[in-house]
Amino acid sequence: MPVFEYKALDAQGKEIKGIIDADSAAAARFKLRSQGLYPSHTSAADEKKLTAAPQRLGRVSSKDLALPIRQLAILLSSGLPLVESLSALIEQTGKEHLRKIFSRIREEVVGGRSLSAAMADHPRVFSELQVNMIRAGESSGGLEIVLDRQAELIEKRVELTQRIRATLMYPLFMAVIGTAVLCFLMGFVVPTVTTIFAETGQILPLPTKLLISFGSFLRNTWWILGLSGAALILIGLRATRTEKGRKIRDRALLKIPLWGALHVKLIVARFFRTLGTLLVSGVPLLPSMDISGAVAGNAVFKDAIETMKNQVVQGKSLAQPLKNAGIFPPLAVHMIQSGEKSGKLEPMLLKVAETYEKEVATSINGLTSLLEPVMILGMGLIVGFIVLAILLPILEMSQVIR
Repeated sequence: MPVFEYKALDAQGKEIKGIIDADSAAAARFKLRSQGLYPSHTSAADEKKLTAAPQRLGRVSSKDLALPIRQLAILLSSGLPLVESLSALIEQTGKEHLRKIFSRIREEVVGGRSLSAAMADHPRVFSELQVNMIRAGESSGGLEIVLDRQAELIEKRVELTQRIRATLMYPLFMAVIGTAVLCFLMGFVVPTVTTIFAETGQILPLPTKLLISFGSFLRNTWWILGLSGAALILIGLRATRTEKGRKIRDRALLKIPLWGALHVKLIVARFFRTLGTLLVSGVPLLPSMDISGAVAGNAVFKDAIETMKNQVVQGKSLAQPLKNAGIFPPLAVHMIQSGEKSGKLEPMLLKVAETYEKEVATSINGLTSLLEPVMILGMGLIVGFIVLAILLPILEMSQVIR
């Protein structure tokens, strides 16, 4: 059925923009009037544009999506029907592509589809996790509660990501500045000075010879090094597109000193936060484990979670498969075991997630505190070596002149 974009006035005289399915423009206007709207403009919409990937319409980040979901939960909890809540949400959504997507969802809901089914048609915007949570909320009659939990889940994830980025920003800034300084010294200062030394014909000290040899090597082979680096990156990206390559990469990430332990904590926090939120929202345990395993973002953990699910199907509790997996921290296993014994598994899952989110933040701060002096010391040694290599011949020349 053709799709039409429209502008209309509601009963309070507010202008509403959106899209609607109809056989013709006249049928679209008739349909709008039957909904209590007074159309002022209708035009055929570009179907390809409406269903295009979000990156073509504009990037949909978790931060962009958290606010509309939170607003929809507030509107529903205030007593507004779903269609009216979606209409109000469309009016106050700032992102054009999100406004069009929510307009399409509203029209599908008006046509008799559920909210979860309408959202499932936009997998690039709404994940399987979100669709399943909303479906469970519709089944239980607590849609606004589930939407509120979903917004909280997204906000927690965004908060943790932003905290990590903010903490790593200073070391990254130092690395960029340090690299720029070294490139300037090796590209402009060192060649000029070494040329002067070569013209004097004097015997150069070892540090100066090493500096000249290294600078000459970089000038002659920089393009080879650049191409080799680019080729390695392309090969690595291509390899990680395969299942075997992803497993090798993810297993290697877990074994990197310092970073490996931090990566485990981050995955554990993400897994238990997602699993706890799904269970609290009414999603059954087995589908929740499937979705949480996919959200974990690590092939090793995903395989372990699949094995855990098979053990749960056989009648085991969640804590025992967690222990058998051998990759979950003992503290998390004991907390889950305690939650199962007390009959409070869902709150305990969220408590575990909160615990490890705090540990991730603490570990990041500690790692940054360690990186900063190491980077400063490393840069100081490199710059000191360059200065020494330049000053030694100058001092020897001054002694000869005397």
